[in-house]
Amino acid sequence: MILPIGQERITDFFKALVQSGRLGHAYLLFGDRGCGKKTVCNYVTHMIMCSSKSACMRCNGCLTVSSGANPDVIRISNEDKASIGVDKIREMIRDVYVRPIISDKKVIIIENAHLLTKGAQNALLKVIEEPPEYAVFFLLCDSKSGILPTVISRVNTVNIPPLGTAQLKQIVPGASDFLYHYCQGNPGRLMELRDDEELQNQRSNACRAVAGLAGDDGFDMYTYIPLFEAGRPQANTMMDLMLMFVRDVMLHKSNLDGIIINKDKINDIKAFSASVNSEKCFKVAECIQTAQRQLGKSGSLTIAAQTMFIKCREVIHD
Repeated sequence: MILPIGQERITDFFKALVQSGRLGHAYLLFGDRGCGKKTVCNYVTHMIMCSSKSACMRCNGCLTVSSGANPDVIRISNEDKASIGVDKIREMIRDVYVRPIISDKKVIIIENAHLLTKGAQNALLKVIEEPPEYAVFFLLCDSKSGILPTVISRVNTVNIPPLGTAQLKQIVPGASDFLYHYCQGNPGRLMELRDDEELQNQRSNACRAVAGLAGDDGFDMYTYIPLFEAGRPQANTMMDLMLMFVRDVMLHKSNLDGIIINKDKINDIKAFSASVNSEKCFKVAECIQTAQRQLGKSGSLTIAAQTMFIKCREVIHD
């Protein structure tokens, strides 16, 4: 079992409830995909099933949870489907009313609860309104927006917050400074990106694209436009990375090099900084942000990128 590093406030909260016998009947854990919802939930499940209520990892309750063989833990997810339908929830409800076998509690974990259909949520609502006294429900979701207000009103909501850089380094040691910042406190995202060579290539291209705007060659920008044509997600990532570079230039101008994200691009940052004043740098960032907002609308990605580069050059070269 992986301990939920950085989420001690939440685990201590649940530990106090479990050990005092004041655990509620339903909790909704929400946060971005990869933030650690499952890790927190699994740890709390071990505490609930532990003979000493401490997640000792030695007793029969803990060991059977770890192995996936605990009959008192029910796990539901969408698997490879786009949603979780009402039939799956009805099947779960039948299992809920079978009393626990090896514990005094029965834990029901619904992963990706934001994918529950409206019918499934209404069926779930009936059981969490009047659950068996031994049942504890955990709904894990990326966003509360997909959950019906009637369901939210009957559960305790727990936000799983982003982690700090020091905590991320404990979970995923050896990543670059850029990735620790780019993942925005999300350990799951950091793990996915750690070996993503494509992202590193995109970052290098994004930094070069911005740095090149200050040069005399007005046609240089056209070499980067094809990087925006692969689709909106890729184009959005490129613009995010360009904005990070511009942000670093602003930090350099403010003598805040210690918190620059693209530390390995410091020479490009210094060169671009020498070519633009703070006002122009701010306007370049505005041009990129405006283009990024346009990506959500219909139209050509090529034209959006081309327009962005032209406006950025106009700002820099008056």
